[in-house]
Amino acid sequence: MVIDTHVRPALFEPICRDKTQFEKRCDEMNYHLMKPAKLELLKKQYALADIRKVFLLGQDCSVETGSVAISNEEIAMLVKEDEAFFAGFASVDPRHEKAGEGIRECMLRGKKRATEIVQQFQPYK
Repeated sequence: MVIDTHVRPALFEPICRDKTQFEKRCDEMNYHLMKPAKLELLKKQYALADIRKVFLLGQDCSVETGSVAISNEEIAMLVKEDEAFFAGFASVDPRHEKAGEGIRECMLRGKKRATEIVQQFQPYK
């Protein structure tokens, strides 16, 4: 079985319904020439590569950007679309003053996967 272990679902259609948030995400992630993709199409593309499991990663660089690009709630929503296919990983900006609380909240809400806290994190800067 092939597993894609690093997918940022910025353009997955179910989380792109809010036009303002979608445009902000495209600006932050430099996806200006792309548009949202339906899950059915993405799954067909994954099937062609024999990928049977996808790890979805949020993106929280909110200390720098002012908002979360791909929220933990959006990751959870996508995982609920197909729990056998998607595995979600929570994301917390480690520079945020309440990062520890964010990690605890994810764990308490049942997000048992590892928490990614490395986006644009440069501790020696």
